[in-house]
Amino acid sequence: MARTPKLIITPFPNASGSISFRVSGTIRGERIRQNFPTEAEAISFRASLLEGLTSGNEERPVLTRLPEGVVRQAEAAFADLPAGTTLGQAVRFFRDHFKQLAGAMLYDAAEDWSAWLRRTRKNQEHTAVGLRENIRRFGRAAKITSTLEVSADNAKEWIYSAPGVRTQRDRFDHLARFCEWAVKKRMMQRNPVLEDLDRPVVKNEKPPGIISFEETWTLLQCALTDPEGPQMLPYFAACVLTGARPDEVPRHSWEDVQLDDEHPYLELNYAKGGRKRRHIALCDAAVGIFRWCKEKKLELGFYSTRKFNRVRRAAGLFDRWEKDLLRHTYASWHYALYHDAKTLSATMGNSEDVLFQDYIRPMRKAEAALFPGLCLNRQAPPRASAIGKRIDLFLARPVDKIPADRLPFLRTHLAGEVARLERKAKRLPPVDAARLRPERDRLAAQLARVKEQMLSLPPHAPG
Repeated sequence: MARTPKLIITPFPNASGSISFRVSGTIRGERIRQNFPTEAEAISFRASLLEGLTSGNEERPVLTRLPEGVVRQAEAAFADLPAGTTLGQAVRFFRDHFKQLAGAMLYDAAEDWSAWLRRTRKNQEHTAVGLRENIRRFGRAAKITSTLEVSADNAKEWIYSAPGVRTQRDRFDHLARFCEWAVKKRMMQRNPVLEDLDRPVVKNEKPPGIISFEETWTLLQCALTDPEGPQMLPYFAACVLTGARPDEVPRHSWEDVQLDDEHPYLELNYAKGGRKRRHIALCDAAVGIFRWCKEKKLELGFYSTRKFNRVRRAAGLFDRWEKDLLRHTYASWHYALYHDAKTLSATMGNSEDVLFQDYIRPMRKAEAALFPGLCLNRQAPPRASAIGKRIDLFLARPVDKIPADRLPFLRTHLAGEVARLERKAKRLPPVDAARLRPERDRLAAQLARVKEQMLSLPPHAPG
């Protein structure tokens, strides 16, 4: 026969002088020890623990109409409950607090998550939209439409379908954050990404690349003398002379640049991931280039992939280019010159550990000292375009010696070059427009000679 559980109520004084009541004892091998401010509460608690127990005899077996499987489930559930908790208490708690799992359309859930990020986490609009579209891309790739269909298998397949480890890591983080939010909103039962998958680890085996002062000057000079104009010069100068992220520069304008102050600076108000704004002190080279660009009415935030690639090819850096190459260069020359990691960390928006691990490379101080005084040749003429070079190649010989089948090509492209220079001259101040007039007149004269030669051809000749 089992002994009747013995629970004792003991009064004891508190440090404040009041009397409390302690219920202590053992039930089913579990120690009970709990304090109450009144004796009535202690008695009620002891009674709840003794509920369903006999007062001296073992519990009698009873007949039931419940299936054996249900009885076994009840026994297993009772064994999992904390000591002193009855099945009735567990059922009432479940009834009062359980929320039914309600799945949602993945497309709509991504939109709600994006709105929640903007409203609660204060994410920038472009950041929240990018995360939303990433979740929707996952749904299309996995061919699922509901949050209840998200599983470790389809998440793993989508994450590791990315070509690079960095992209795999970002996909893991985005999907894990979405699933965590969906679990709290009862759109999912669990987070399969965090619970079943391992986060991809990015190993920086290759040191960050940088370019020398000579290569930096060549790059900026090529941007200045681009055949279509120096529109990309502010972008390249901001990246290599201020350390701004390549994606941050196009989101800013001249309103964010203070050039007339005693201490000129660039204010980055739209930093990566909605982080707090940063003030970047401008060196003399950046001030000079920015003032010239502003006078020429060039836009700070202008960006064109086609012109970006053309400038890199002209500078001989296209094959060596890597992400944040100019930002690495800025960090390297700034640290080599000033040895101020704290200021550099605040300027670039990265921790000192990240700077030394992923950004800064050794550079001679003598070379680093050249960057703040960098000066471009602003009087250099624009480089000839690829079409212009082909035209010059044909016109290097007398017009009557040019094959007849190439004359229409020359006529079309000469007319295009003349029209381009005329359009450009209309946008420039009179002084700068006058510098284009000799080149325009030269091309117009060549166009006239080509037309005259085409008119002199026999009727059966091409053109």
